[in-house]
Amino acid sequence: MAMSSRRVPGISQLPVHGSTMHDDGENAMEKQWTEQDLHSFVQTAQVVFDGVSLTEEQPEPGWQDESLQVDYELRGGRVDCVLRRIVEADGKRWKLQMSAPLAGNVLPEERMTPRERELCRDDMSHDFLTGVYNRQYLERVFGAKLEQWARQGRSAAVALVALDKGPQLCDTYGQPVMDQLHCFVGNQWKKHYDTPMHQVVCRLTGSIFVVGSVDTTGPQLAARMQELYEQMPHECITTTGMMHRVQFTMSGAAAGLDEVEAKNWPALYELCDARLRKVQASGGDRIGCAERRSCIEKPLLAHTGCQRGLFVWKTRKTTTSISWKPWCRTPKWARTRWNRSCL
Repeated sequence: MAMSSRRVPGISQLPVHGSTMHDDGENAMEKQWTEQDLHSFVQTAQVVFDGVSLTEEQPEPGWQDESLQVDYELRGGRVDCVLRRIVEADGKRWKLQMSAPLAGNVLPEERMTPRERELCRDDMSHDFLTGVYNRQYLERVFGAKLEQWARQGRSAAVALVALDKGPQLCDTYGQPVMDQLHCFVGNQWKKHYDTPMHQVVCRLTGSIFVVGSVDTTGPQLAARMQELYEQMPHECITTTGMMHRVQFTMSGAAAGLDEVEAKNWPALYELCDARLRKVQASGGDRIGCAERRSCIEKPLLAHTGCQRGLFVWKTRKTTTSISWKPWCRTPKWARTRWNRSCL
């Protein structure tokens, strides 16, 4: 700080309630500062500091000394160092505040090179635990890109991915193991979605991650992520304390810009969150998209009437077609068996 070289009693030497000051003699002698001592200190400090104030505070029962507090504040285009301390004198509580400008009066960012500023901002956009993008990046940067793509008529989709039974895993193994598991999961998705502004992985909160991608739809993103999920290891070996072999599963749900009226991140999140809850309620361990739908309950008949038709249904991995006789002649057990969910 740009201050005078004149010596001033240190603010840290100010006594507080119950404190003692020792002289150089053999006997320690307790001494409490008086109100007059404080005013004398303020007069001396005004020579060194730009601003010095002493105000009486309301007494509070059970008050404890908070020691010296140091803050940096921007005032009128300059950076000031502000020192604060609460002192007791003559049974009263006083707030002492002193301020002075920093030497050089330059913010740390202003001392950086453009490359250093870029690296600093990049660090602030990443989750410090997992290394993937954080919520701030998701909402400010990628969220803005989603709205831009919507105006340009481009497709884009996001997916929420969550560890199944995350609280139970944390209770069983502890938070340090969960931290390693979060890093493992984030890295698995980052292997495939790590193109800034186009394909990204973000940690939203706790055990929930967000995968975002441009030029794709919700069903396409869900299908691709399901394929990757089936290829991923579902076991993580952690090395915090005793080694643990942690088995886990994940649930996910995707949605695209074409599925929401408001073409923005909050609308996509709301839809993905609702779908994710349904996936988890149905047992989890999969990446879903739209809600489950019923298969065609009636046969696809030719327009001529009761001719041989074609019954089609889908499973998660295959699409199967079989020939059948008119519905009225199909056994009841077969009709019940065929009338299943598609996804």
